[in-house]
Amino acid sequence: MFNQLTERQQTILNRTVTAHIEHAQPVGSKLLLEEYSLGYSSATIRHEMGELEVLGYLEQPHVSAGRVPTDAGYRFYVDHGLEEKSGAPEVTGRILERYSGLSVRTGAESLAESAAVFMSSLLRETGVIVLVEHDPVSHEPRRRRLFVQGVSYILEKPEFQDVAKARPLFKTLEEKNRLMDALQADDESLGPQVRIGHENPLEPLYDCSVVHSAYASGRVYSGTLAVIGPRRMRYARILPLVEKITQVLKQVLCEKEMDA
Repeated sequence: MFNQLTERQQTILNRTVTAHIEHAQPVGSKLLLEEYSLGYSSATIRHEMGELEVLGYLEQPHVSAGRVPTDAGYRFYVDHGLEEKSGAPEVTGRILERYSGLSVRTGAESLAESAAVFMSSLLRETGVIVLVEHDPVSHEPRRRRLFVQGVSYILEKPEFQDVAKARPLFKTLEEKNRLMDALQADDESLGPQVRIGHENPLEPLYDCSVVHSAYASGRVYSGTLAVIGPRRMRYARILPLVEKITQVLKQVLCEKEMDA
């Protein structure tokens, strides 16, 4: 499907998604012309946005409004439109400083909870950690724990100002087993993955994106680290920081296993 897009359509789509992430409102040709040097006329941009709507990448919430990305539009942006995915060096330093030296003194559950708190406050999104403890001999899972932090950040997002819309999401975040099953991540070698809107297995998450990353420290601990937020989340910032926090958490838990 993606190969249907011309280079011009790809540029306009990616800039529309970027503008919507920044402004949280429908995007029109005027906004794109004001903020980006696209080199196209307003009429050309309007025409291409109309074509992108026909192709299923954009939609128009109201007749007189601009357009917003669909799940397919966000998917194209995440897969092909992110210009650079790099966490700020000072943030990486804060992550390493926070967890250095904790492996011996701190229990695995406290580490996981601390990671969820730190990730949530850093990204201002809901942070989730699934911690699975395995039998060291058989490697069979014997205990699962879920840590959810920063649920209140959801209410800061315009998408969830409607309480009727937010209530099912809050309920899902309280259903531990159901949420842990839904956040089952792929192989850790794939790095952070993104589920957008209807790609999520639970209906209350259809208005959300979930950035998730698997980790395994050895034979005892494994699990999933996830960030849950609106589809309009800042992927370019969140993806590299989720990757770094996952790496550090894995390293600290691995050191804990070796010290046991």
